[in-house]
Amino acid sequence: MNSSRLFPTLWLLMLALLGGCGGGASSSTVASSEGSVTKGLEAADKEDWAAAETELSAAIANGALQPDMSEKAMLNLAKARIELGKLDDAAKDIAQLEQGAAEMDQVWLVKCALAIKQGDSAGAKAAFAEAKKFNPDVKAP
Repeated sequence: MNSSRLFPTLWLLMLALLGGCGGGASSSTVASSEGSVTKGLEAADKEDWAAAETELSAAIANGALQPDMSEKAMLNLAKARIELGKLDDAAKDIAQLEQGAAEMDQVWLVKCALAIKQGDSAGAKAAFAEAKKFNPDVKAP
């Protein structure tokens, strides 16, 4: 297995071992977490960043999400925090995702958005270039 495929596998395994797959969670906790993700994504679509942050944070904190849903929640949580100006928190979210998210192009796009918000045009260009390596069809944030 090459290293580019090893990191996502290790990250997903880590999420599963830490309860990210919902194995030890009750069905009501899983349903609540998934509902919070849905509400958080809907809030983000409406650019209600505070509600998105609240819902997505709650969903992730429960530790009952499947790894792919957990990654989607974390990506959108980072986006919400960027929009809210909570740049240090967003950077921590991105650092976690960089440990091997399945959709690294999306991680690099969020990192690009963070760099833009920080006024780092060189960092934004570099992050966007990295996103393009994973997916040549990505669009700039």
